[in-house]
Amino acid sequence: MVVKDVPWDFDSLDPLFQKVKLPEPIQNVLPRCIESALKSDVSYEVRSAAVSLLRRLIENGDYHGDLLNKANDGTIVTRLADICIKDDDGDLRKETLRLLKSIFDNQRFQDAIKASLSKVIEAAMKDPESAKYRPNAIEAIRSLTDSNADDQYDRFKEIVSPSISPLMKMTLLVTDKDHENLRKQAEDILLDNLTASTTETKLNRDVLTMIPTMIPTITVEGKGIALQLAEGLVISDDTAASIAHALAPILRNASSFARATAIELLSRIYSRHRQSKPRLIESAIPEIITLALDDKDDVGGIRATAIRLLVALSGASADTKDSEHNSTLSYSTSGPVLKQITPLATKFMTLLDNENLRPSVVELLSLMSTEAAVRKTISLQIITLAFGPESLALVGHAELLARLISDGRFADEPTDHVMLFLASAMVTRPKLAPQRYQILTALWCRYGSKALAYDADAKFLKNKELVDWFTFALFGRHATIHEVPTWTARSGIWLPVTVVPPTPEPTPLAASEI
Repeated sequence: MVVKDVPWDFDSLDPLFQKVKLPEPIQNVLPRCIESALKSDVSYEVRSAAVSLLRRLIENGDYHGDLLNKANDGTIVTRLADICIKDDDGDLRKETLRLLKSIFDNQRFQDAIKASLSKVIEAAMKDPESAKYRPNAIEAIRSLTDSNADDQYDRFKEIVSPSISPLMKMTLLVTDKDHENLRKQAEDILLDNLTASTTETKLNRDVLTMIPTMIPTITVEGKGIALQLAEGLVISDDTAASIAHALAPILRNASSFARATAIELLSRIYSRHRQSKPRLIESAIPEIITLALDDKDDVGGIRATAIRLLVALSGASADTKDSEHNSTLSYSTSGPVLKQITPLATKFMTLLDNENLRPSVVELLSLMSTEAAVRKTISLQIITLAFGPESLALVGHAELLARLISDGRFADEPTDHVMLFLASAMVTRPKLAPQRYQILTALWCRYGSKALAYDADAKFLKNKELVDWFTFALFGRHATIHEVPTWTARSGIWLPVTVVPPTPEPTPLAASEI
């Protein structure tokens, strides 16, 4: 086939075929000529001209695909894919990839492009023999996942998906400083291109479901990137549940760094899905409790993260639609969590001495104190320490007491009243001066109007157990009948108390008076 005086930009295809004599139909000759022109051993000019010709023949718009025999499509696309990754000229690589992207939606070429381009990119990313083409492959992946170029984020998922694994390994596991620039390019694809989607895509799902398998060998830099991906990539609740299920066993990993990475990822995923799927990580609660209480090599703040996660779980709620009234109702989902952690209240109280853990522990114990039995256990332990030597460190317990009062946890149990009386006495200790204002203010705001009163119908003082307890604690076994009322009146300095005396019963008349 001979072509004369044809401009390289092919503004018109008409001159191309003028005065051309062919021994067989153009549909058979032209594809073979293009195949030959796309070989790697021909000159750049010929290869570039062949790509430009194909663009004019098959690109959307002025379509002339009928000039090409379909039997040659597979070979032509394969050679175009090779040019995208293996050609030395960067401009020709970009031009060829642009051509393949533009004709991707044409059903005639789509399957061939998926098979050929994904294969050559995957080989460049995985095979040591093709390592020299890896920068070109990463460049192609960047183009195929570029959100600015196309709003269909998953359009080329079948092409890119096989290369997600090596891309992730390069980003999360490799510490080769000689290839830092290449690793940074791969990181940018994950953090910039893939996070642009506002809905779950296959590539997002592939990336996040792969992270748990890499945690045992993840690098410090890789951990940071994994946490950013967990926050940035949009996934469905079902995918999040699957990832959480895969992370749970890693919480028992021998490596403290692996455990720290897993618990932080679990925390990030839960925080994003707690409203729509509040029981997302319920199966991992035993492991989380173990980390909170038993992990001594606190790498990466394992215990702090675990306790904060338990706090989030214990205070969790979810929304449900009330179709009848067209409104949204909230309901608590913390029952299964509290059921597992409330028996361990005393163990969590031992962590109050740790300044780093104390804020989260205080919040967790306050949530646990919604149950009367747990509140009583906590109160009795504080009482025991309060009546101990003044040398005992009570800062953590004082902060807990302030939080319990501020949250209004104390109700009408006998020990609840004891704690309200005890609180104002505890803060007189010099070491607890920083908590004094907080406790007294909380007492005034929450319980300033609370009073002890007689029940006229039952004819006995409410909370008699409380009075009995104070009688023994303050006056011993031989208190007189006047000491308790006297003390109660004087205690009004700390807490307003209103004592309503019982209505005296009428004296029965003697038989002689009837």
